[in-house]
Formats: sequence, structure tokens, C-alpha cells
Amino acid sequence: MNPTLAVSPDLTKLAVTSTIKGASVAGWQDTSGNFTAAAPNAAPSPGVGNQSGIYSVGFDRKGNFYYRQEVDSSYSDIYELLAGSTTNPQKVKAQIEREAWGFPWIDSDGSMQFGCKPVSPTLNRNATVNWLGPGAILRLYAMNIAKLAITGHDQNGCLQTGRETLLLPQHVGDDANALPVQDAVASPDDTQVAFTSLGTQAARMGGHGGLGLYLVAADGGHPPAQVTLVPQASEQAGSMTLLEWR
Repeated sequence: MNPTLAVSPDLTKLAVTSTIKGASVAGWQDTSGNFTAAAPNAAPSPGVGNQSGIYSVGFDRKGNFYYRQEVDSSYSDIYELLAGSTTNPQKVKAQIEREAWGFPWIDSDGSMQFGCKPVSPTLNRNATVNWLGPGAILRLYAMNIAKLAITGHDQNGCLQTGRETLLLPQHVGDDANALPVQDAVASPDDTQVAFTSLGTQAARMGGHGGLGLYLVAADGGHPPAQVTLVPQASEQAGSMTLLEWR
């Protein structure tokens, strides 16, 4: 499951797939560890033995919950359970092929989309779309972050992109001073981008490596600045994943 979609927007639920009496059941756990099944009465799918073939997909940014039910080994139906509800899920996509349901992503309006395959250049390594306002997205490279203008959608529902602007200084032929990029999210006003990095090769060789948090201007052409974390956050930085900047 995509970790950026597993957490509800209010940070109170974690999408999980549980096994109950030998069958997979989609749902979520709350902050107390209690599990709620999203489709408790779903019948087992044909062709999957005793397994119901029901798996959590995650939450959109409106709090709606999604799960998939296998039709066969290649196709699944997608169901939506509206935010605040625990009953009456609705089928929203029928017989979506594996390449599509395996890589859901969030559109600029906060809705979840399923029509984009992982080969699309608009998806980062976690198969998510990082938005920078409604008209641009972030693309993560190994050693840089690019801002891409959105020009529309293609026939498969994937985003079409235009001009690319690199946000980090380029270190051509100087990998020792380039920052390897991991997660990246935009600030609420879309003027900055926060990202995590293990630090430059030079810093790591000097014994100063470790996952850190950095900020860079969203218009490009400016050097990034490392954020000084409080001691407790610094100790936990090694397992840090950026979900959203609020």
C-alpha cells in the first residue's frame, strides 16, 4: 500500500488489510488500535479460493476511503466509502487492470484517481503526485527536484506536463556535493518545498551524514537550506516520511 495514501487527512486512521477467518478484509485502524471493516459483508471473489480478495487502497484528501475487490488475478473493482461512514460502499471503478489499481494518485482537487500507470513520468518513486498549487507538480530525481507545469490529461487520465524547472543547483560532474532527494512536499502557500535527504556524499564521508530536512524555494535557482530540528525530532529523523505540509 502507498504510505502517503494510508493515513487519513485528519491523521486519525491508518488504512490496513486485516485477515479475519482466513479472508482479507479492508478497513482502517484508529489511534486506539481498533479495526473497522469497510466491507464486512462482501462475498468472496470467484477464482481466489477462500480468500475474499478485498484490500485497502487508502484515503483521498477529502477523507473518503477506497478499497479494491479482486475480480481475477489481473482485474479489480474499486469501491469508495464516504468520509464518516462505515456502511454502504459504492463501486466507482469496474475491472481496473493491475497496472492502474496498483498506483492510485491524488488529483489537485483531493480526489483519488486510478487511470495512470506507473511508467508515467508524473509519478514519483512512491507512485504519488506531489502538487505545487493546482497547475504544477513536483517530480523527484535522484539528485534534484523539478517543477512541471500541468497542461492537461491524456486519454488514460494521466497528467500531461509542460516546461520543467529544476529547484536545486545542478552539480554536473560533482556528485560529492549534490543532495540525494527522497520525499518532497510543497508549503501551504506553494512558495517553498520541503524535502528529505541523506546529505551530500562529502558530508557522509566526513561523518556528518544522516537523514535531514531541507527547504528550497519553489521558483528555482536558489540553494537549499537545512532545517535545524529539535533533539527529539533529530533522533527520529531516520524514519521520517513527509506526507503533507500544513
